[in-house]
Amino acid sequence: MKPALKAILFDLDGTLVDSVPDLAWAIDQMRDHFQLPPCGENQVRNWVGNGVDQLVRRALTNGNDTAPVDPMLYSKALTSFKHHYGCEPSRYSR
Repeated sequence: MKPALKAILFDLDGTLVDSVPDLAWAIDQMRDHFQLPPCGENQVRNWVGNGVDQLVRRALTNGNDTAPVDPMLYSKALTSFKHHYGCEPSRYSR
């Protein structure tokens, strides 16, 4: 008989897995949906660190944290990002 599961490990800061490549892919897919040019992995790496909501805002404003974002556009962009990332959460991660 297998012993009961005693612990679960979460990698919340990217120490064990570099998930930025997948985040960047999903951001670029989301930007393409809104006819924006891709921003790429290096740019997304600079935007990561304050959660998905902030990542999507930065992707819409090219990293300008003080720029206003239309709430409807933001809502659609967040939905698009979550869809793409949900479909391919570990395709490019290392």
